Amino acid sequence: MYPVFKGQSHVFMVMSLPDGTCAVTFPDGDNWGGACGIKRTHTNADAAFVELFRVAKERKIKLTPIVEPARSVASIAREIRRNWRNVYFGAVPYLDAMGSMDKASDPYGLDSGESILVYFLANANAYRGGLAKAHKEELKALAK
Repeated sequence: MYPVFKGQSHVFMVMSLPDGTCAVTFPDGDNWGGACGIKRTHTNADAAFVELFRVAKERKIKLTPIVEPARSVASIAREIRRNWRNVYFGAVPYLDAMGSMDKASDPYGLDSGESILVYFLANANAYRGGLAKAHKEELKALAK
């Protein structure tokens, strides 16, 4: 499951299709993709998120991640590991810690869960792409 975002009055998401491609969903009307709301399919989720953020920027829509019900921090960490090929060495210990956390409020050793997320984000500058941006936005929302 990929992160879901809300705009002013619509929900935006990337979804996996049965043929292995991904589609970006946009609201109906204003030539955004017709009756079903699907704009275009992509070969992978990263390309789909790049389009989602590009269209939101063009239309001046502020996207906010929907984190309720929140996914576990460990599931986000697994997705990051799958997507980020050469994890920056400074982010590795925080990504490892995130792998054992269910919620952002879970402590890890003597550190708070929120601080683990913030430290990971501070060391994740090399993690780039559409899906990376979606993961970072979701982690920022959880860390608040």
